[in-house]
Amino acid sequence: MQDIGIQVNTRYWTGRSTCKFIHRMKIQDIIINEGITLWQVKPYLAILIKDHDKMNIVFENLLPRLNPDLIVTYRGARQLLFPNDKT
Repeated sequence: MQDIGIQVNTRYWTGRSTCKFIHRMKIQDIIINEGITLWQVKPYLAILIKDHDKMNIVFENLLPRLNPDLIVTYRGARQLLFPNDKT
């Protein structure tokens, strides 16, 4: 929702679900970051929130591929939330 914010829904295999809404004015940035484990490097999409120490990880339990899944989602989200930004 371009002018309002982002809603992140998570549904677990147990049937439980959570819903988190992040208001547009609180979003500092959207990034693709890498998590490093002992065996692999996992790219993930994250939302940075103003005045928060933790970032919100999107698709936390899915771990989609970097190309094209995360890149297409990243570019689309940035275009909607930051239309005047040319990065």
